[in-house]
Amino acid sequence: MSNHDLHHLKDLRKALPRLLETVAPGTGSGLDTWCHVLDVKLLSRLGPDFPLVAAVCGGGSSGKSTLVNSLAGSPVSPVGGTAGLNRRVLLAFHPRWLKSDFFLAALEETLDTGFRQLEDPGQLKSPGPPLYAALESMPQNLVLLDTPDFDTGARGVYTNREAARRWLETADLLIYVFTNSNYANRDNTDFLRGLLTGTGTRPSLLVYRAYPGLEDGLVKEHARQVGQNIYGAESRQMVLGIFRADEDNAVAEGKKPVTVRPVDPGDDGIIDRLAALDVASWRQKTAASALADVLDQARKAAARAAGQLEHLDLYRQGLRALQSRCVTRALSHFPSDRVLGLFTRIWLASDPPHVRFMRRTGHVVEWPLARLSRAVKQIGKRQPVTDPGPAAEGQLVEADLLRAADRLVRGAAAPALTVEVAATSELARMADHPRAQVRPAGKDTIRFAIDLPECLAPRQQELAAIDRGLLNRHLAEARDDILQPSRQLEAELEKLAGELRSRMGLLAQLRQTASAMLNVLPATAAVTYILSTGDPVGAATIKVKLTGLFGLKDLYALIAIPATSGLKKADRDQLRQVLEPVARRWLDNKLAQVERLFEKEITGGILRAADRIHQEGRTLLEKVEGILDSLEREAKP
Repeated sequence: MSNHDLHHLKDLRKALPRLLETVAPGTGSGLDTWCHVLDVKLLSRLGPDFPLVAAVCGGGSSGKSTLVNSLAGSPVSPVGGTAGLNRRVLLAFHPRWLKSDFFLAALEETLDTGFRQLEDPGQLKSPGPPLYAALESMPQNLVLLDTPDFDTGARGVYTNREAARRWLETADLLIYVFTNSNYANRDNTDFLRGLLTGTGTRPSLLVYRAYPGLEDGLVKEHARQVGQNIYGAESRQMVLGIFRADEDNAVAEGKKPVTVRPVDPGDDGIIDRLAALDVASWRQKTAASALADVLDQARKAAARAAGQLEHLDLYRQGLRALQSRCVTRALSHFPSDRVLGLFTRIWLASDPPHVRFMRRTGHVVEWPLARLSRAVKQIGKRQPVTDPGPAAEGQLVEADLLRAADRLVRGAAAPALTVEVAATSELARMADHPRAQVRPAGKDTIRFAIDLPECLAPRQQELAAIDRGLLNRHLAEARDDILQPSRQLEAELEKLAGELRSRMGLLAQLRQTASAMLNVLPATAAVTYILSTGDPVGAATIKVKLTGLFGLKDLYALIAIPATSGLKKADRDQLRQVLEPVARRWLDNKLAQVERLFEKEITGGILRAADRIHQEGRTLLEKVEGILDSLEREAKP
């Protein structure tokens, strides 16, 4: 593995847990094992000079410490017949490694713990930090780990298993010591199977502590059963040697070292076998296997994060759709004569000099005005008109704001967001997302029910806790601002007036049809706008409906006043050219104003959080996927 790969692995180690915690807080802990494997098997162990780490492990009273003393050439570990006697981990290695700048530091960083020098073997009998012994008798490129029993305990509760697991995962190779009484213990071998084959397959040496009369054939048969239970079909390749250690009372009492010999005559002894191992080669094989597993698990975790981001995107689009629908409902009643009157003043103020002169002398051609007035009167006979007055107008707008805000709060605080959208909308394209429930809601409309993403739960709780009384007061205070045309709207209408005049021909300017029509509309009565939308996600397809004076169903019905009413097609077209963009400017301005108000008072926190998390998550996901692509390319033969 190259230094370039190691650099990428370090970046992946930081970025992937951060990605999961960003898009789904609390799920990053699911990577604890993945992170540990990456730390102990890859990042800290791939230097060519790092020694072989062999961990001696086994069940209670199996003879681990006796074997460690024999292999280390020194009685550094206490022995006895009590299961679970040793409570700490002991590292035994050659003193040369004390001069290394990286050896102990790498192990300490990997295991997030410090080491203390062994002063007395009795220290191992009490819990505490790991100990080390620097021994001249140790082979120079070998580190032995004496680990606690992993099967000591009662009723399925193991005293040292998790501590043993943590240390055994750091080893390049395991020396498993077992006896006639526990060689077939599947719980023990299943535990080792998870350690040795879970993420990156590592080899082992098997040491059978047997009574002297047990035939070598049975020792080999039992050991092969152990290997089969751990490695399955790969046992012959992964079990590097089978050894036996005959029971002896003097050995058990610590009066003499244990003799370990190979079962097959002519094979190397256990120390020679360890010394003969090509550490770099085995480590590269282990690294390749571990890297493949690490990358596979990282891909799956990245895919989960991508799904969480899609869910978040779906929810935030749905919330904006709900907000857009509530915004349009907040403008159900609006005195349109205010905006039409404003545009009329702007339009008339922009009359060219010759038209102003004609108006003062009474020579402006006003027959379109008369025709329109007659049409208004004919339609008005079918539906009486009442002018509610400024106070009533304000009450209607305030009531609309409060109802729309209440619906937005209740919808955004629900466990699942429910919103209706057009079947052709951008949001509808995500209808097959697994976190959305979709069903038809009408012609060309579908209803979404979208679960709340976990990452937005704190923000939703804040939204649900809004002081409704204070919210209503703020909305009531904003009513007058919404009723009044903003300076921005005035500027847009002034620009619009200039654009319309620039497109008017000479004859149209002389006839001044638009001036006549605009002059009569606001002066006759208040026209109330009622908004509806085919696509609540945006205002692009919003239609403006009119009621009141004209009794007409929409803006375009005003343009389509029959020719029999006296308005010619040219006059109707000119009316369309004026009213349609005026309505559009007003809609865009007021929708944006109410949307800002709702985001400030209600949805701003959750929407900002959704946008931020989505952006951060996308950035991290792209980084993780780029690292994985690079590592997978390098891993190919």
